[in-house]
Amino acid sequence: MGDWFTIQTDNGLVMDIAGGAHGGKVTLYQHHGGNNQLWRFNAGCLVSKTGLVADIRDGNRNTGAGNIGWKRHNGINQKWRLRGNSIYSDMTDMMMEVKGRMMELGMEVIVSPRNRKN
Repeated sequence: MGDWFTIQTDNGLVMDIAGGAHGGKVTLYQHHGGNNQLWRFNAGCLVSKTGLVADIRDGNRNTGAGNIGWKRHNGINQKWRLRGNSIYSDMTDMMMEVKGRMMELGMEVIVSPRNRKN
């Protein structure tokens, strides 16, 4: 296992599990250094220091599916890999991105095809 890190946008917002709660949406939030904002890769999962992992909600394979913090079960919807500066789902080969590409407080982190132009 590696060190804990934050996933930060150019404007300083970081990837956060809302409220640090099981089932909480993965969103952008102001950096406060809480466990719900600290991440590392472990056995293909993107693990939060809360113990929850980044999980594509309900195993949804569609573009725009949301990510949540969920108890680790090692399902394919919890498997991720880093490619360049992007995080890709092993389930769909789609990448994590901010909904609408709007880097604003509270925006949801979703999955989207890697070559999308809009």
